[in-house]
Amino acid sequence: MIGIKTCYIIAFLILSNISMFAQDTLNSEIVEQKSYQLYLDKNWSELIKFGNNSINKGFDYYYLQLRVGIAYYERKNYALAEGHFKRALKYNTEDELSLEYLYYCYLFNGRNEDARLLSKQFNPSLAEKIGTNTQSNVGFVMIEAGSKITDQKS
Repeated sequence: MIGIKTCYIIAFLILSNISMFAQDTLNSEIVEQKSYQLYLDKNWSELIKFGNNSINKGFDYYYLQLRVGIAYYERKNYALAEGHFKRALKYNTEDELSLEYLYYCYLFNGRNEDARLLSKQFNPSLAEKIGTNTQSNVGFVMIEAGSKITDQKS
């Protein structure tokens, strides 16, 4: 006869194997639900791990790239966030949210010229929101002074 402790151990092993199996089987519905919940919970570290794992397993779509990008952005890792926002923009080239986050990634990484060039793609409402609509089209002007020496004889 099997003792009560042995039954508990067997039940525990069966349940832990079932839960491990369930975690290894990802589908698009699970990826969407879990990444969205992690985003809502602002659990940035877990969202980064889960999102990158899902992307590596072939679940690559706009909202997942955007959420992972935001998670990196919130962790102040602007260089890694940048890549995710660029990939999100491949799915939706005019997405204001991805453009805005990418713009600030450039600024926070000291890439002002890239931010300025990106802002040229903004629609009028986004440009007004960020304030790039008041920027000059000229980024900078350089003036050089001095004399010019030639070897031509006058």
